[in-house]
Amino acid sequence: MRVSVVISACDNRERLFAMALDTWERQTMPKEDFEIVMVDDAVRDGLRNLCRERATSSGLGIRFVRIDSSRSVIPATGTIPVLTNNVGFRKASGDVVVVTGPETLQARDNLEVAAEMSSRQICAYGLVFKADPSCTRRLSDEWGAWREKPLTELLEVPGAKAACLTRPPHPPAYYYLMAVARRHMLAIGGLDERFLGGLCGEDDDLANRMRLQGIMPTFEHGMLGLHQDHSSGGGGNRIDRASDEGYRMRVRNFCLIRENLKSGDPVANRDRDWGSDSLVILDERYGALLR
Repeated sequence: MRVSVVISACDNRERLFAMALDTWERQTMPKEDFEIVMVDDAVRDGLRNLCRERATSSGLGIRFVRIDSSRSVIPATGTIPVLTNNVGFRKASGDVVVVTGPETLQARDNLEVAAEMSSRQICAYGLVFKADPSCTRRLSDEWGAWREKPLTELLEVPGAKAACLTRPPHPPAYYYLMAVARRHMLAIGGLDERFLGGLCGEDDDLANRMRLQGIMPTFEHGMLGLHQDHSSGGGGNRIDRASDEGYRMRVRNFCLIRENLKSGDPVANRDRDWGSDSLVILDERYGALLR
């Protein structure tokens, strides 16, 4: 397996994920060369059924993993799925791991570019633009006409370039679009599971620990994505950034970053079996993975 795509379901974005799956189906990389590892941190049978049905109809290889985060030594909460991504890293079988969100549309050759990271000492971050709500509504309403067009044309839709989520010099955010050799992710112990809130910091910490291991985080303009707006809801365990709890969590996360930098140790989760199989309550394979 050349590439594993790790996607975490941290809230209910089935409609947006259905649109994103169209862009995974149209990858220039042959379907037998990559897998999608979807990790669900709750009981979302609609998402499970979508994965199973789409794999059957399209030939995509999809592994659906469901975890019970309450079994973790430190139960995961918040908006960014640190724990579920770690489970995905451990379940992945590809030489390269691509991490992205369920709502991010992908350029057709993203996986071809990502596969080049298998022998490189870099952690590559793609450029992901954020669509505003009006753009997302238009894409959704007219998706039948847009689904066969390249992402470069979608970016010309008014509102599609509302912001670039991974633009230099801002530290890249791993959960939008990242590609790295899987062996590098395993060597540093994945994401630090102490970043529970996911409000900020866990992506910076990952980049810092990559550097300590001699793996250089860099922007790869050959990978391109469009992040669909999901501000109208979606549920999940969300912590308001402006709340007192959100403030305390951000301060705590920044303290963790400083602690990891000061220690000079690139390996996270030394004191626990990170991404443990003990969390997994469902593990199914669909489509090409059955062959």
